[in-house]
Amino acid sequence: MKYARVLHDFYSTPWAIQPEKLRVMAQFLQVQAAGVKFDPAEIQARIGAAHQPVETRSSAGVAVVPVYGVIAQRMDLFSEISGGTSTQRLAQDIRSAAANPDVDTILLDVDSPGGSVYGVQELADVIYQLRDQVRIVAIANSLMASAAYWIGSAAEELVITPGGEAGSIGVITAHENYQPLIEDRKLPEVEFVYAGKYKAEGNMMEPLGDEARAALQARIDDYYAAFTEGVARNRGVSVQTVIADFGQGRVLGAQAAVDAGLADRIATFDDLTGELVAEDTSLRRRRDRMRSSAETLAKII
Repeated sequence: MKYARVLHDFYSTPWAIQPEKLRVMAQFLQVQAAGVKFDPAEIQARIGAAHQPVETRSSAGVAVVPVYGVIAQRMDLFSEISGGTSTQRLAQDIRSAAANPDVDTILLDVDSPGGSVYGVQELADVIYQLRDQVRIVAIANSLMASAAYWIGSAAEELVITPGGEAGSIGVITAHENYQPLIEDRKLPEVEFVYAGKYKAEGNMMEPLGDEARAALQARIDDYYAAFTEGVARNRGVSVQTVIADFGQGRVLGAQAAVDAGLADRIATFDDLTGELVAEDTSLRRRRDRMRSSAETLAKII
């Protein structure tokens, strides 16, 4: 029953995620809903779950904030099947790091195929607004796709590892039609009793009608417009450039991503963190010298 509910929520959610990942998740949920159980090791092997929480870590003024796995607004729904990142928790972590006087740079360490669209626009706005308060850098290490790219694009600088990929700008959902199984008597016949003309629209017990399909497409188009507009603002380009040149739903390799404008440059994670730490250490030394000079001047005066 629990997985049947999750399956229903899964199919009613607009996703900013790689289609192949969506297919894997759908297949996994279908098997679970049928009563097959997997232990944590089998779940991880099937869908790449990350059940162990990964915390923000800091070094010499640089706070590294992980953005791993499938993204969802609240991980209570999908954490058991996919691990991943909560947009709510991530916003809290980023705000805490930005408010920390010992942090000069926030590095978003991203390895994610994307996820649900819910909460992503709000999180990207938080990152974009905090750029005036603290330097925020994002690195595709090694995958920054769809919702993850929406989030990462809000950083002041976007770096990609030599073997990394970024993009998959698009929104997708799925509809599953169980009517053939009902007709074959493999499922019990279901009858909906409802009020409200569209309350049962798009249910899985019948084909998707033209009117329901149009409504679903309009919903996807709205999220896609918000996605492309957000990326255009974050990257300082036009919406048309995002639509035409940023992969059209595909991920791009490192050099192609830089050439298209999805990323600013290529660097390994270790090289980037070393560079940021060195820059922040130099900045702190300059601040200390200025503070010391000011204190000395105040004593003389």
